[in-house]
Amino acid sequence: MTTTHEPRVSALVAAAPDVDADRRVRIAATAQERLSTSPGVLLTTCHRVEWLGDHEAAPGIDGMLPLAGIEAASHVIQLALGLASAVVGEDQILHQLRAAVADARRERQLGHDLDLLLDHALRAGRRGRSWRPTTGASLADLALDRVEQAVGGLAGRAVLIVGTGTMGGLVARGATPRGAHLLIASRTPAHAADIAAGLAGAAAVPFDPGPAVVDATDVVVVALAGSWSVEPATALAVAGKALVVDLSMPSAVDVALVEALGDRFVGIDDLGRGSPPTAAVERYTKRLEVLAAATLDAYLAEIMERHRSRADRLADRVERQRSEALAAYLRRRPDLDDPTRRELEDLARALTDHLFREPLTRLASDPEGRRAAALDELFGS
Repeated sequence: MTTTHEPRVSALVAAAPDVDADRRVRIAATAQERLSTSPGVLLTTCHRVEWLGDHEAAPGIDGMLPLAGIEAASHVIQLALGLASAVVGEDQILHQLRAAVADARRERQLGHDLDLLLDHALRAGRRGRSWRPTTGASLADLALDRVEQAVGGLAGRAVLIVGTGTMGGLVARGATPRGAHLLIASRTPAHAADIAAGLAGAAAVPFDPGPAVVDATDVVVVALAGSWSVEPATALAVAGKALVVDLSMPSAVDVALVEALGDRFVGIDDLGRGSPPTAAVERYTKRLEVLAAATLDAYLAEIMERHRSRADRLADRVERQRSEALAAYLRRRPDLDDPTRRELEDLARALTDHLFREPLTRLASDPEGRRAAALDELFGS
């Protein structure tokens, strides 16, 4: 790395596994209340709550880890690359980050350093996805992998999917090629019917499917915004399943049912634990880490060049104004001889060098950005 410039960016992070799902829900509510109108990017996903902003604008929120400068910039790049995700290089985090950035750019002015960082990070994210050893990896795929490990494969298995949002749809579309027979439930019956109609052998069932339907299934996957409220008889049937996977955040499954299932319940924070990466994923991860480091270097170099360019522009302006003022004075004094003229030129140059050398040096490094803004305002550089 050729520069030590600290960009004016910050991040507040609350992410699994360091912060559990219930606490993330509370943090998300606080962040929405306190940060939604702040100049920055607010990102809330299944596994994380993040705010990306200018260094000076960073508030403090209990439970969120504060990052600043180069550390924050490195984190944002790794976030976009999917290095911070349960599934390395997953698509959803890049889509979610891109949408959050678009919202922030529409609604408010982002600081230059942050805006530039997001451009670098999103470009790197797109490039990194083109190297992925498998296509379309997502949290839904990770959940289906866990199900197959638990029940010995999905071919011929009946799977009840509760929820027809983005995650429920991903699970349904991912389970069909694995040979599963799907039952789709939704609070809105028409949504369940629509998804079932597009998948071979799938059928729509009521939101509370009843014990008979549950008994005919091998696995239950829940992906809801809100709770899955069912009659006690249905809950008792679900408690007898080999595995229940809940991809909701917060959990949609009743606490008593979770306790009854014990280790046959898999919550969203359980995914990705205990499964060593394949050799292909390890190679992909290392390649992404190299890309992350190169992206950070390129970003910092561009930030430094911007500040140096500003210093150069101000230096040019100082020199131009010195020359113009001296020339105007000498035109008014045609009586001065050449030695005196040269002495005045040397004196004017020494004076401007003395006055501006230190400000220009500080502006070139400008670790916080305040000096640059002040000089821009004072001198119009």
